[in-house]
Amino acid sequence: MKANVISFFYKFKCTAENCTDNCCRAWELPVDEETYERYLEKKNLEGLKLRLSVKKDGKGGRILRMPFGKCPHLSKERLCSLQCKGDECLMPKVCRLFPRYTVSYGSTGIGMIDLACREATRLFLEQEGRLSLIPAQESLEIYWEIEEADDSFEEALLTDLELILDELWKEDDSATEEKERRIFTHIYIEHLDLVRGETESIGKAGFSYEYLEQTHPDEIPFLLKERSKAVYSGDMFIPSGFINNIIYSEFEEGYLILYHRSALKLINAFKKKYGKLYEKDADAFFMEKWKELTGKYEWLEGKFKSYLSYKLQMNYPGAGIDYYIIEPVLMAMVSAEILRMFIITHTQMGNDLNMNDLSGLICECERLTSHNIPFTKRVMERARKELF
Repeated sequence: MKANVISFFYKFKCTAENCTDNCCRAWELPVDEETYERYLEKKNLEGLKLRLSVKKDGKGGRILRMPFGKCPHLSKERLCSLQCKGDECLMPKVCRLFPRYTVSYGSTGIGMIDLACREATRLFLEQEGRLSLIPAQESLEIYWEIEEADDSFEEALLTDLELILDELWKEDDSATEEKERRIFTHIYIEHLDLVRGETESIGKAGFSYEYLEQTHPDEIPFLLKERSKAVYSGDMFIPSGFINNIIYSEFEEGYLILYHRSALKLINAFKKKYGKLYEKDADAFFMEKWKELTGKYEWLEGKFKSYLSYKLQMNYPGAGIDYYIIEPVLMAMVSAEILRMFIITHTQMGNDLNMNDLSGLICECERLTSHNIPFTKRVMERARKELF
C-alpha cells in the first residue's frame, strides 16, 4: 500500500502525565473487535476486569465504560495503567494511535494528526504556511480501512486537493473568504460533472464563477449566486446566520455539560453577546471584529488559513468513499467558521489571544465537529435547505 503522511506526523510525542487536557477523560472510546478478542482470551480476574470495562454502544459496537467521565484504565498519575504495565496490545486501537489519524482508501494510505489533542495542536501551530503530505517512513498501522474506495478516483482527489491548496495559498490580494468562494465554485462545477457520470473531470475544472454562470446558469446555488457580491465586499463566505444556527441547535447542552464544559462556556457567551444581533447585520459585524483581531494579532489570519487548509487536507480524501465532493469541502469551511466565532467570542469576553489560547480553541472546535458522522449529516441537511 502506498502511504503518505502529513509533514509533522513523526514529530508528535505524547506528553503523558504532563498533558494539560487529558484525552483519557470525557471521550467515547470505541473498543475494536481485535482488542475485545484479546479481552475474551484473558483468564481469571484480569480478564473479568477487562470485559467489565466494556459496554455496548447501541450501534452494534463496543465502547469503554467511563465512570465519572474518565477511562477505567486511567491511573492516579494520569497515565494509562495498561501502557504502564506493558500491555499496550490491550489498549483499544484508537488509544494506541491517537492523535494519529490513519485511513486507507483502497490501496492509498494517509496519516494525519488529529487536532483534538492539545499537544498535536501546539505542534501544528508551530508549523508555518502550507503543509504537505510526504511518503511514510514506515508501514502505517491503519485505523479506518475503506476497502470499497475507488483507487483511480482517490488518486484524482489527491491531485485535485493540491490544486485546491494552490488556490488557497496563491499570493494575491484576495481575502481568504474570496478564495473560499473560488474553491467552492471549482468543487461545485466538478460535482455537477460527477452527477452526470463524468468522473474524469476531477482536477480539470477551473475556479471561475463566470464559467459556472455560462455553463450551468440554472444550477447555481444560493451560496454562490446570491452571496457573490457580499463575499467580494469583504463579508464571510459561509453566512454567519448559518453558523449561528449550528452553534445554537447542533450541540446538545447535556452533552456539553458532561464532556465539554469549556465549549459550553464559549457557546453560552456567544449566545449572550450576539443573541440580539440582526441576521442582516451579522456578516458585516463579525468581519469587522475579525479585521480588528487580525490587525491586532498579525499572525492570526495566517493561522486561520492554515487551519482551513489542514481541514481540507484531512477531509477531502474521504470523498473517495461516496463521490460526494461537496461535503468534505463544506465541512472544512464550516469548522473554520465555527473556530472564527470561538476566537471572536473568546476575545470579546475580555481575554487576550495567544498561541496557547488558540490551541485550546482549535481543540474545542475539533472535538465538537471532527469525525462526528451524526453532526456532519445534520449540518449537510441544513446546508441543503439553507445554502443550496
